[in-house]
Amino acid sequence: MAVALSANLSAMAAETNDCLAPINGGLKGEPGNNQDTPFHSLAVDPSNPDIAYVGTEANGMFKTTDGGQSWTRLRTGLKCTIAHTFYSQIFDIAVDPAHPQTLYAAAINGPGPASPITYPSASGGVYKSVDGGATWVQKNQGLPSTYVTYVLVDSTAAGRLYAVVGGLAATYPVSPGPFINGGVYVSTNGGDSWSPLTLPAGVETNIFIDAVLRGADQRTIYLAGQVHKGEAPTAYGFVRSTNGGASWQISNPAGETVSGFDAFKGDPNIIYANVASGHRVHKSVDGGNTWAAIGPQIFFGVTRVHPTDSQQVYYTGGGGTIYKTSDGFATSQQIYNDTTLANDQYVTDIEIAPSNGNVVWAAAKGYYVYRSIDGGVTWTKSKGVRELVYGKDSVDLGNAPVTSITPVIFSGARTASSFLRVYNPNNATGQLQVVVRDDKGVVLGTFNREVAAHTSPQFAMSTIEVDAGVTIPNRSGAFAQLDVKANFNGFAQHVIYDSTLGVLSNFSNCRSSANGTTAASVSGTFAANMHTTNIPGIVSRIVLSNGDSVAASVQVDVTDAATGATIGRWTSPMVPAAGASIVSMAQIQSDMGFTPSASQYHVVLNVVGASLITLGHYDDNVAAGVQADMSTHCEFRAVP
Repeated sequence: MAVALSANLSAMAAETNDCLAPINGGLKGEPGNNQDTPFHSLAVDPSNPDIAYVGTEANGMFKTTDGGQSWTRLRTGLKCTIAHTFYSQIFDIAVDPAHPQTLYAAAINGPGPASPITYPSASGGVYKSVDGGATWVQKNQGLPSTYVTYVLVDSTAAGRLYAVVGGLAATYPVSPGPFINGGVYVSTNGGDSWSPLTLPAGVETNIFIDAVLRGADQRTIYLAGQVHKGEAPTAYGFVRSTNGGASWQISNPAGETVSGFDAFKGDPNIIYANVASGHRVHKSVDGGNTWAAIGPQIFFGVTRVHPTDSQQVYYTGGGGTIYKTSDGFATSQQIYNDTTLANDQYVTDIEIAPSNGNVVWAAAKGYYVYRSIDGGVTWTKSKGVRELVYGKDSVDLGNAPVTSITPVIFSGARTASSFLRVYNPNNATGQLQVVVRDDKGVVLGTFNREVAAHTSPQFAMSTIEVDAGVTIPNRSGAFAQLDVKANFNGFAQHVIYDSTLGVLSNFSNCRSSANGTTAASVSGTFAANMHTTNIPGIVSRIVLSNGDSVAASVQVDVTDAATGATIGRWTSPMVPAAGASIVSMAQIQSDMGFTPSASQYHVVLNVVGASLITLGHYDDNVAAGVQADMSTHCEFRAVP
């Protein structure tokens, strides 16, 4: 029975974690996503400072060859979650100094069950590429079924590298399952197989948050981590080896939790560490035997020492701040601050180009990447990674609620075409974000647009797909789901136009999220995207319903749907008590003396003030003899 179960688990891992189609991960703020973090996964080519790599939390890896001006995806071969919603989290990327086309990535999804033989580390573990990141292959033979935080490449011995593995309770098939020990593993064949190294007792339960390989002989290994096996983390500070992992010592700077450190490449005895208590820099000049508290307080833990000057250190100070000392922390100064980052975003990694110490790269939550070519004096910010994931003009909408519209046909699927209409009834321009998923729930891309005040633009599905970088699933019956979120309260509508039949229909089937938005609604105060007489074959009409016991009329403001410009005010005819009247857009135009320009295809009607007379809206598809109710909209909100 155990053998059969093991075989089934292995088969399921292979079947469910192979990503057959490219996917994007969940947006920031959604369950299972921790703020779009690049972790420590920024890496710079050892011989070309213009080539850099960044790993993401859910969206694979990215590469630039032009100093961050443009980025390409690197995800072929990466495994994804069982639900195919995002890729394994990339905590670290290492480039082989002797062979820059050879890369290793540490993926932290996991851990799996206690048995590494029957169920290798699922989508996590070590990945290897020999073509500059174009394709990746898992290299987990001999690793425990947990996750890897660092890969350290020995530049002096071909094929020798170390995998740093975190210890944590198993999450499959029962959570929490048995505790799986971590540790340090060595490979002498480029990751094809791994063997464990013996660490001091208890260290194997660490979640390692920093690791480096230093020294001319590449035999000095430093680790820092916390033990999470108990209820509270236990600080181990430094764990070090000076003989390639043959033996180890624990070296705590005053028993502190080390939240970031680096060792000088020219002399591994020189170490700068940021400790949690007081967030104070500690320095050692004897490999960690003794420590001295120096320098200012630091809030976050990224610390990077210049490759050829032990007195130059770059470090983070919380938020979008980067600091530098040129005299070993006798003095230091802030050299950059990205004030546009949200409160929960901060710089997560800094890397100095090995071939040019003046070129410094940094990455921040939200998938922002920064670069300086003058030692930190000036910086250039790249949003390229973020925009590849979330679409161009992407902004951070945080935890805004989501209203989903489904089903939506992809472009080119048939003669009918889908359109998304969005109405912003407010006095200020708002930001719209539309996440495109397929019917299996896989995120395919994100569409972003500003929507001007009092406008109701219409976006073809083909436009949404192109701007969001959507790859349409190549399978029968596939359809899209549009997850709408915004920083304003408004309405969305899904309409379909069949060019063969000449029929426009309203397919606004809405699904609200759990945090506060309503679903389908019929507003009695407005009619958005009413067609003017410029569109032949479709006659827009409104229905005026009077809920009062006396006849009355109503004042209606008419605005241009595309620009929000005021066209005028229309006075309706008397509507019978408890009755209704139907008025065409042609009649409204005539009453107002309004002749639409060649570009005025849609208008918005809004009832002025409170009234018992409400508006309904339907289109008469004249040629086909079909009438479509256009009143239903999907409501979305900026906050729950």
